[in-house]
Amino acid sequence: MEKIKSYFGVGQTSVLGPQAVIYKVQAVKYFSVLIDHLERYPLMTKKYSDYKLLMQAFQLIQRKEHLTPAGLQKILSIRAAMNNGLSPNLKSFFPDVVPLIRPEVVPQEVKGGN
Repeated sequence: MEKIKSYFGVGQTSVLGPQAVIYKVQAVKYFSVLIDHLERYPLMTKKYSDYKLLMQAFQLIQRKEHLTPAGLQKILSIRAAMNNGLSPNLKSFFPDVVPLIRPEVVPQEVKGGN
């Protein structure tokens, strides 16, 4: 994960256990670094759908729509469709959230790295 962090030049790593490390980028201003890379080298399998959903949420944040009740509801619907859905804690606070339909996984051509 440290090599990934070094490659992108942004983000943080956290050790969760002897075999678990997380790499995350939380600052919106650095998110474009990852977006640029993922546009050049698209993810495959269901992670591509998660990326498309993440891009929808990111666009809402860029437009500051997440600061409105309707925008927050959209963000929650997007999050509910990703990975494992909403956490139990979020579900307890927002029990009526309906997940968006996940984007279809489009077969991608494997591109060479740099």
